[in-house]
Amino acid sequence: MADDIKITKSKVFVPKFDVVDTDDAYELDGELSGVAQHDISLEFIDAVTLFITGHTKSHTESTGDLQNLYKHPSVEDDDEGGIPVSRSPKRESKGKGDTKQLIMERTVGEFARMFTSPVHVNQDAVTARVRNVVASIVVPKMVKNPRRKIVIR
Repeated sequence: MADDIKITKSKVFVPKFDVVDTDDAYELDGELSGVAQHDISLEFIDAVTLFITGHTKSHTESTGDLQNLYKHPSVEDDDEGGIPVSRSPKRESKGKGDTKQLIMERTVGEFARMFTSPVHVNQDAVTARVRNVVASIVVPKMVKNPRRKIVIR
């Protein structure tokens, strides 16, 4: 099974897959860290090509953007010093407590991978599961019918 996707240098989430060719199937194991099972789609686009798509989200997408999570610093009035100060408007955090994103190293977004088999596969018998951030997909090969001689009567 060959991997037909072209990798560019842009920041695109491209999950890494291992593909093993056994006697009766292709076994694909892909790292899908941060991707929920319901966010993965597998589909055959022809007799030999498996198309895997999905997306991963950051944890802040469900609670709002990072700007809404950040509380701007403000200076409070101090009665002891007698120096007038102005107050910044306070912004309420939409998450738990006051948070701000310091580092974001995980890649988020959509991905697509395509794998093409050199032989026909049994699309009806494909199995897939996700366990410990690894998607395991088994694509059985079509069983070859043995050659048989046909008697002409």
